[in-house]
Amino acid sequence: MTETYARFWKCALQVNPEGYSRAYRGEGHGLFGEDFLAALLGGCTEASIQVVGITDHGSVRDVDAIRDFLSPYGIVVFLGFGVATTEKIHWVCLF
Repeated sequence: MTETYARFWKCALQVNPEGYSRAYRGEGHGLFGEDFLAALLGGCTEASIQVVGITDHGSVRDVDAIRDFLSPYGIVVFLGFGVATTEKIHWVCLF
């Protein structure tokens, strides 16, 4: 008889792209382009993150570049975006 077991993945399901801090918090984190991607990979590796959801408000513009960078390292990237309603409800949508 073959036994099957659940597999658990360590995930970070609301990771923001490079420009998020500048656009929505009014201050940048000082990382751009390859430096941002390398820092993101370093954080994922250090924390043993296996899955990330990249989210921005109403945009999926940066997801492909992040997925292309992280995928060779075995990190699964979900396409996502954030939506805020007039009632101050924030939805994170992942695909």
